[in-house]
Amino acid sequence: MDDGTLTFASLLAMDKVIEIPIIQRDYVQGRKEVEEVRSQFLAAIYKALSKPVEDLVEPLDLDFVYGSLQGDEKETFWPLDGQQRLTTLFLLHWYLANRDGEIDAFRSMVLRNNRPRFTYQTRRSSGLFFNELAKMDVDLDEMQGSDPGSPVLSKVIKNSKWFFVSLGYDPTVQSALTMLNSIHKHFFQSRGFYQRLTGNDKPYITFQFLNLDEFGLSDDLYIKMNARGKPLSAFENFKAKFEQTVGILCKGQTMNLHGSSMPVKEYLSRKIDTEWADLFWGFCGADTEKNDDQQMQFFRSLIGVLIPISFGKDDIAKVRDVLSAIRDDRFEPSHFKYVELECFSQALILNIIALMNQLVSESGGFKKRLKDAAYYDEQAVFVIALEKLVTRGREPKGLTYQPAIQFFAWCLYLIHHKDACNSEALYQWIRLVHNLVANSRIDDVRTYTDTLFSLIDLVDEADDVLGYLSGVDEKFRLQGFYRPQIREERIKAQLILRSEDWRTLVYKAEQHPYFKGQIEFLLDFSGILDYFSEHGCCDWSDAEDVIYQELFLVYLDKSTAVFGRDGVRIPDDYLFERALLAKGDYLIKSGSNHSFLKNGHDRDISWKRLLRGSESQNDENKTSFKRKYVKSLLDDLNISDVKSSLVGIAANPDDIDEWRKMVVEYPEIVKCCEKTFVRRNMNDETIYLMKRSQTNGAHLELRSYHLYLSKLRHKPKRELYRMALTLGLTY
Repeated sequence: MDDGTLTFASLLAMDKVIEIPIIQRDYVQGRKEVEEVRSQFLAAIYKALSKPVEDLVEPLDLDFVYGSLQGDEKETFWPLDGQQRLTTLFLLHWYLANRDGEIDAFRSMVLRNNRPRFTYQTRRSSGLFFNELAKMDVDLDEMQGSDPGSPVLSKVIKNSKWFFVSLGYDPTVQSALTMLNSIHKHFFQSRGFYQRLTGNDKPYITFQFLNLDEFGLSDDLYIKMNARGKPLSAFENFKAKFEQTVGILCKGQTMNLHGSSMPVKEYLSRKIDTEWADLFWGFCGADTEKNDDQQMQFFRSLIGVLIPISFGKDDIAKVRDVLSAIRDDRFEPSHFKYVELECFSQALILNIIALMNQLVSESGGFKKRLKDAAYYDEQAVFVIALEKLVTRGREPKGLTYQPAIQFFAWCLYLIHHKDACNSEALYQWIRLVHNLVANSRIDDVRTYTDTLFSLIDLVDEADDVLGYLSGVDEKFRLQGFYRPQIREERIKAQLILRSEDWRTLVYKAEQHPYFKGQIEFLLDFSGILDYFSEHGCCDWSDAEDVIYQELFLVYLDKSTAVFGRDGVRIPDDYLFERALLAKGDYLIKSGSNHSFLKNGHDRDISWKRLLRGSESQNDENKTSFKRKYVKSLLDDLNISDVKSSLVGIAANPDDIDEWRKMVVEYPEIVKCCEKTFVRRNMNDETIYLMKRSQTNGAHLELRSYHLYLSKLRHKPKRELYRMALTLGLTY
């Protein structure tokens, strides 16, 4: 019995009996807990069988089925791996034979001398069920009108004379009945599928058969392998099937390797086992299992990157659906899954080859192209792409949206430019993408897909992206990205092209670990934003340029003195919050609350939110206006003694209303707002200092707490108690 691509019918045509041995487990694909997997599997088969033969590019392949031949004549096949799929295929053949009136053809295939050629040895009841089912026929048309989703088919089988009550307690039988109900639900309306399922001229559903006897494996080793699990890794399975897909989709195409022309399939096979394999070995520490896992995850990352490039804009909805599926934490990458999602195409395969070749350096390691990692760490992101994607929970891993878009942009440039990669142009391209991604809200697959296609539209300008940005007007859009950030990039492009001094200043500001490319507030404070808004350019005189540079540098130095990697550098006594409040009511509304803001990168209530300014003219927070309070504070700041400056600013507030004066006076007031929130009524007559974000629980009222801090906290508790009783209060 030779190895190769087979169908269920062609395996039986070899005059073999398929016998599930006693050492195997029960049939489980019909269990309730795998309903979603079962439904997806049947949907994929239905989709494949629905295609007219002229539209069939390649069969739906169910990966490897392997085992050994038993008996003196070697006529009984014991599957080591593939029991579940073979059982489902048997049930599907039986159902479709009944559906299409082909039950006699089915019996001639699965019965020999009225004895079944597919059977179970795990339990006598399991064997009896499959033996009798093979001989049974049902009139599915009689079920017309009943709900296909109801268990009507299993009820018919259970009412058969041969179905003893004891069979219903067998887990394999229970699972098989559930599977038959699911098959009935999916295939009740089908016609003509049996011929497609059993035909050999152009097979629809196949698997890769592997005879372990050819490796000289003993029964003992067979049992040990069965207990241990699959001897072939998921990546080895994927690789074998992927190479076959390449052979089909790239038939007639050739590539040159070391001076020799060869079919694309052979070219890829050699590359994947040599140069590309060496690249991955450098990141796994000689751990074979880890290496296979990493390659499997990387191809998942790679396919996710190349699907939009290879599909193009012809079917954005399809691209979005594929990306949604493969970016789901529950997605387990396999060749079957990619075929089910219709990922593979000649364009995608050629892009994979082109990109993989560009990842490998002349020495065999990872090839870097950027002069530094300020905006994109090529190797670090490559390592992230080797990890399993986890988006849920507190510690996301893998290519989450932000690094995924940057990785996409990097790959897009390499594919678009092939061997003509300009390192400086790539640096500017990846710098732009970093700034856009780091400062845009991208948290769903729709927005994520929009950003990818925006970059595809823009990549033609990547050789001179600064020149392109400096020439577009306010109507320029990049779908999915934050509009004010796009405007900021247009301004900075003009500044960088204006002089090397500006390039140095812009890079220095952008690379601040907290600002991360978003420096519009510096452009605002130095007057550049107003000039650009009025004139649409930065074409001021050389004398004015000196002034703008000086102002920009002053505000950059002062901002750097105040803000560190995670936000405000001076946490003592909430000095910055109180000093800024002395300049004005800077609090940002969040839901029903207002926030004093906090360190970190929270989109709604961090210092980044205030520095970012207004997202639109309808911003209820008027953040761009409130950002001016930061400018006023920086104007009064002495960077040689920041702490003393903040103390002085807080002690000498501008025109200030009562509630702000109370907060500025006592740091304890800010401290008691554990989530940075206060709850204000319309006229600020009552302000609650929130212990949590909602009003349930105990909270303090600002004026009462200020009274306590200013007049009462140093009084003896006994006196406070007497005062409370007098006022009818609880103390």
